[in-house]
Amino acid sequence: RYWETVPAPSTGYVAAIDAEAVGLAAMRLGAGREKVGDVIDPAVGVVLDRKLGDRVEAGEPLAHLAFNEPGRAEAARRAVAAAYRIEARPVQPGPLVLGTVTGEGTVRLCGEV
Repeated sequence: RYWETVPAPSTGYVAAIDAEAVGLAAMRLGAGREKVGDVIDPAVGVVLDRKLGDRVEAGEPLAHLAFNEPGRAEAARRAVAAAYRIEARPVQPGPLVLGTVTGEGTVRLCGEV
């Protein structure tokens, strides 16, 4: 298995991460199926080293890719790098839990009584 670092392009704070783009990059590494019949490789994926609100210096790892087919790594690296938005000013992350689904199927937003 191979590992590759996805470096930060600039110094700043992680202001956003496009989760769908990261998921699609993992799929393209082999962690998911693009079409029925594709084989899933449980040894590949994306590890996010920097989360929303984290400070990062240019060149420090944003994420790491685990892969078995080197030909798939470059596109996944570019996609994960593009999924991160780095800004110069600190950002305040929102709540991790936005709401809960009850047994009755209703959603209760955090903070509501």
